[in-house]
Amino acid sequence: DNDGDAMWIEISLAAPTVVTGIGVNSRSMSTSSELEIFDIFAGNSSSPTTLLGRGHLPSALTLFDFVLDHPVTTQYFRLSAVQTTGFHTGLKEFAVFQDCPPAQSNGGTVLALEQPPTTTTAVTTTETTHQPH
Repeated sequence: DNDGDAMWIEISLAAPTVVTGIGVNSRSMSTSSELEIFDIFAGNSSSPTTLLGRGHLPSALTLFDFVLDHPVTTQYFRLSAVQTTGFHTGLKEFAVFQDCPPAQSNGGTVLALEQPPTTTTAVTTTETTHQPH
């Protein structure tokens, strides 16, 4: 149903475009319906799967611009919620930029995307030493 932590939104640009950053502004209903942590994906077909990074929104009060590690040429972006404050989560604004940081012109705050933690499985090995009898 795309509410809460299951929320995602995808945008399609007219053609593959060089992008250097994104802008995100969460909506808020008091302290509910806020997007707090999200992953951003890119690709050249719908349902993009290339993870660009993870963003943390400090508040829902302003636009936050996120600089990508490197420019990407892509047509599709998907923002997937990782953590929200509840149901009916939404955005006031979701933008992509060719020239980042644009915050100087739009009054936003520039942040960096981080790489999300990876899940690793620990492998335990047991070494047995055989002594001759």
